[in-house]
Amino acid sequence: MATRVLSIEIGKGVTNVVEMDYKAAKTKIYNCFSFETPQGVIRDGVVARNELFSSLFKTECAKYGIKTKKAVFVVSSSRLASRDVKVPLVKEKRLTEVVNASATDFFPVDMNQYHLVYKVLGKENTPEDKNYKLNVLAVPNDLTTCYYDMAKSLDLELVALDYVGNSIMQTVGKSFVTDTNAIVKVEEENTFVTIVKDGKVVLQRTLSYGVSDTINAVRDCGEFGNNLSYLDAVKVLSGKAVIRRFMNAEDTYKEEEDTDDRMKAARIEVTETLRYLIGNIGRVLEYYSSRNNNDQIASIALTGLGADFSGLSKLMSNELGQKAKVFQDFANASFTHADENASMNLNSYAACIGAGMAPLNLIPEKSALSKSKAEKQSSNGVGMLVAGIIIGVAGLAAAFALWFISYTAIQKVKLEQTKVQADIDRMKAEGVEETYNDYNQAVDLETQIKMIVNSTYSRSEDLVAFIEELEEKLPSDNIVLNFTATSSGVTMNIECDSKESAAKTLMQLRTFESVDLVSTSGLTDSNSLDAPEDSEEIATVAFTVECAYKAIGTEADAEEVE
Repeated sequence: MATRVLSIEIGKGVTNVVEMDYKAAKTKIYNCFSFETPQGVIRDGVVARNELFSSLFKTECAKYGIKTKKAVFVVSSSRLASRDVKVPLVKEKRLTEVVNASATDFFPVDMNQYHLVYKVLGKENTPEDKNYKLNVLAVPNDLTTCYYDMAKSLDLELVALDYVGNSIMQTVGKSFVTDTNAIVKVEEENTFVTIVKDGKVVLQRTLSYGVSDTINAVRDCGEFGNNLSYLDAVKVLSGKAVIRRFMNAEDTYKEEEDTDDRMKAARIEVTETLRYLIGNIGRVLEYYSSRNNNDQIASIALTGLGADFSGLSKLMSNELGQKAKVFQDFANASFTHADENASMNLNSYAACIGAGMAPLNLIPEKSALSKSKAEKQSSNGVGMLVAGIIIGVAGLAAAFALWFISYTAIQKVKLEQTKVQADIDRMKAEGVEETYNDYNQAVDLETQIKMIVNSTYSRSEDLVAFIEELEEKLPSDNIVLNFTATSSGVTMNIECDSKESAAKTLMQLRTFESVDLVSTSGLTDSNSLDAPEDSEEIATVAFTVECAYKAIGTEADAEEVE
């Protein structure tokens, strides 16, 4: 009989729980439920004890009659560093030794604060190459410690920790064994893009965009209900077509769900929160294709919390120009009995199910032994302390008092020293990875700002400056017959009474501070036409001149933008 576990994914706003068989060939799901995560429980994958969270969890378990005490947690954190590497083809039992020996080559951080976990992706055994291809994760030690503590607060026994990228592959990835496909798991704070080619992972990226802003936009907008909780807003997004089919916010574009102007404005506001999310997904897909001989993505499968949002798949399909579908094929998982859960969409629980199927397990093998040893040492220490106190009290009370004062002072110093060392260790462990992530976010933000600036920049100021200079410097005998202004410059048809005047006009135009380039296609002199010698018509010279504005990004423009 398979062992049951509770597979748990703690999100910033929602916690998902699945009671299921552990590592079973055919996964049976007994119960699944979600509840709202209290504030302060999780930050970048690190969880902290919380009495309200423990109470809500135990209440939900009691509601469903759950008595299972073994737990698996799904972990998502920017502090987890991942690398695809090659190591020599050795016996599998020596792989851990080889990986640990090369740790500092894979990850240039203080490895005393991390431990390595790996997964075999493939094997190359040819005369030219004899290697294992591995996906190696560097896991901060304090990340595993906090989940031990969380499990204890929930009266559970921690049996495994799984990385979200592996969890999704176990649940969704096995359905894509041919062609190149993209699996997009949309969650509250992050989105995970996995590209699978012929059943193997070839690229994984974590985007710092999710649907939390979308959920909060629904909560803040009175059109979809008043005083909505976080879960209420999730239900609204899953039921109603709140998300529009296109980002188009023009007045002329209207959808049938836009029942009035207020509803249209509300739907536009909610849809706009998804712009950067979809844009970044598109950039990952383009990045892959451009670096893999234009290998095209055959399909996009949506899963996770956002997959259930009505209209998100249509919006993504329209904006990316490629069909995106909500993943439905949970063939390897089934409910044990027909109840109200049987019709539930499992996308929100996809990572939980995958973690229960085959977790990568971020817990180092020695952790359980170390934990047991530490508990025994702690127990022995308490016994010795009690014995010492009894002997001291029975012997000399005064001597005990002096000893106790000294002991307290020493312990206080040691405690302060421990806190300082913990802070130093934490800063060392977090520094490299956080700095790297902050840099990536800053680069991404800079790119977005540049896109916004370029898309909103107007050349109206250039046109005004040009006209002012034209009024000041254009010779009086010049007549502008036609004037056309575009975003890049101005085109004019000018008539004057001589070639000398035309030349002077061109020279004057080239002194304009608002333009960078002045060109003409040639002059037309009426004297060169076949006009009668006794004609009284005044001779004129006509020409067309094109004036191009200075390019955005020149020193002058930069000063104006600043």
